[in-house]
Amino acid sequence: MVSPLDEQSTAALETLWRSYHRLLFALADAYCPDPHEADDIVHDAVLRLIGHLDRLTAMEPEVLKRYLARAIRNEAISHGRARQKRIQRTLPLDEDAAQLPDSEDVYDPLFQKDEVRRVLQLMGRLSPKEQTALRMKRLEHASNTRIALALGVS
Repeated sequence: MVSPLDEQSTAALETLWRSYHRLLFALADAYCPDPHEADDIVHDAVLRLIGHLDRLTAMEPEVLKRYLARAIRNEAISHGRARQKRIQRTLPLDEDAAQLPDSEDVYDPLFQKDEVRRVLQLMGRLSPKEQTALRMKRLEHASNTRIALALGVS
């Protein structure tokens, strides 16, 4: 939770925001293809920066830009790590579909084991690169360019 800002801090934050918000969003977009997550990265970084307004306002513009770029990069890394943890909590591709919970309700889409079993079998036939590409596209919402760079293909 962020404590209320005094008038001077509020004015400093508004000036900082007006001057650099486009830069912050451009940097976040470069790190993250998902526009919603990029917004979260910027907002979370700004919340962290609020505690350092006195230091930020004393910086020269070029130094401040580099500082803000590092703040966005660090926040993007934090978000990426959190995303990886969420992905690791999902069912791995090579897990046996028998581990899925049973359900008496055959119309419940969460428990249609036959469909899930078929998808897992088909995915098991994919090469490791193909599996990685599929994970990045469907779970991480990665752009095709980012996937190609990560896999070393064009």
